[in-house]
Amino acid sequence: MKDENRDAVGTASHDSSGYNLDLSKVILRADYYHNLSDNLQYETGYKGRFNTHNKNYDTDNSTHVFQYNENIHALYGTVTFALTEKLQSKAGLRFEQVLASVFLDTTGTLIETPNNYDHVYPSAHLAYIFSPYSNLKFGYSTRVNRPELKMLDPFPHNQYISEVDSVGNPDLKPEFVDAFELSYALTQDKYKTDLSLYHHNIKDVILWDDDIDTVTYNNSGKGSLNGVDIMLKVSPLNIWDLTFTGNYYESKISGGTEDDQNGSTSGGIIRGISMFKIPSGGDLELSGTYRLPKEIITGTVWPDGQFTLDMAYQVSLFDDRLKLTCKAIDILDSDIYEQNITETTDNGDFHINSYRKYDQRTFYLTLLYKFGNI
Repeated sequence: MKDENRDAVGTASHDSSGYNLDLSKVILRADYYHNLSDNLQYETGYKGRFNTHNKNYDTDNSTHVFQYNENIHALYGTVTFALTEKLQSKAGLRFEQVLASVFLDTTGTLIETPNNYDHVYPSAHLAYIFSPYSNLKFGYSTRVNRPELKMLDPFPHNQYISEVDSVGNPDLKPEFVDAFELSYALTQDKYKTDLSLYHHNIKDVILWDDDIDTVTYNNSGKGSLNGVDIMLKVSPLNIWDLTFTGNYYESKISGGTEDDQNGSTSGGIIRGISMFKIPSGGDLELSGTYRLPKEIITGTVWPDGQFTLDMAYQVSLFDDRLKLTCKAIDILDSDIYEQNITETTDNGDFHINSYRKYDQRTFYLTLLYKFGNI
């Protein structure tokens, strides 16, 4: 069982306002495992999660209350079975009962918006083992993406700049996903590679709905997501490792209540990490990330792409008692969010070009010294 309570004070959308936050979380879990034979095992269990979230705003000499209670009871079971030496399978079933409610108080009366639902989540997996160094896997699973608390909180809080407010939607429902994945893995002395293809069917898609001066969230029809993940790790030298990861995806949404929420989205990201052990001492790491232009329904994010570069150097001295770490984040000072979109309103189309710089180039220097033995 895990019980967590904490109080926090934060800043809301305007300088004159703040809030008090009280969180409580309790987790109960019980599992049972049993091996019926060398080739057949099963597991069953229960997990309960009981969360409360109380947020009291003080705005313009008045108090607003946002409270979210969520109790989740889950029963589940899985069976693992080796069909042959090379072909293995696993199947599972999970049942959830969710009792959730949003409580709002702006006038002295607490108003409840319930969101209770039951759902069954099946899963099935097959793996074919070619050798100890390579395998092919297929998986099917169902899952749920529940809204974050900020997506439910309807009281305005500043998202990026003072003229734009982020407003949650207490009527927001979770989105349910049917996920299919096919993957292949190969490991050799000098390299390792993983390749995955995936397809998702999504019901009640959660979308970020932005207006001229307000950002909120809505459920919008159904969607599909197709993509590919790739990982390649190469060791050209004993002191040098290179790791590349990449993802490209395309998604489509239909059945939305608004025209600008129906359509296609595509994008991708490529990351590279170079780890080099310096013979005279220390480790040097270079990390680069490139975001492809992201085509969204209303326009383009990062229309020219985005490349960022980080670097870190770490060395241990005096028999590993002193550890020195130097780190540079966003060396090129290029971590910028750019977006070109078109909003359609009753007064015509608005073309919005936004530019946000979250942080600047940052340097860190860390010293760690061990006085004794642990």
